[in-house]
Amino acid sequence: MEKENRFYDTKTFYRFVEDFLINKGQSKPKKRVKLSKDFVERIMLAVTQVNGCPYCSYFHAKEALRAGMSNEEVKKLLSGEFGDVPDDQLAALLFAEHYAETAGNFDEEAYKKLH
Repeated sequence: MEKENRFYDTKTFYRFVEDFLINKGQSKPKKRVKLSKDFVERIMLAVTQVNGCPYCSYFHAKEALRAGMSNEEVKKLLSGEFGDVPDDQLAALLFAEHYAETAGNFDEEAYKKLH
């Protein structure tokens, strides 16, 4: 089954984040969590492979390489292959992919897997 490309601008992305926080009963995160640059780029590549935007793919691939990820890992993530992702990051990447695929209308069971 071929994926339908979805393009999200920055405003839409922030709306997704805001909706997510509101849906969880939070007006803002309880504490700020610092994620490593490579983890952030893994998340962005997981989302980018859903939306299929070539500009986003280029930008986030470049940033991922700067963060120390290998060419091979970047290619795999852009192909939707998460087999080499660190175990402690896999649930977040799968949720990010699901969140992008559903345009923010995530499944509660998918969310529970984050905890």
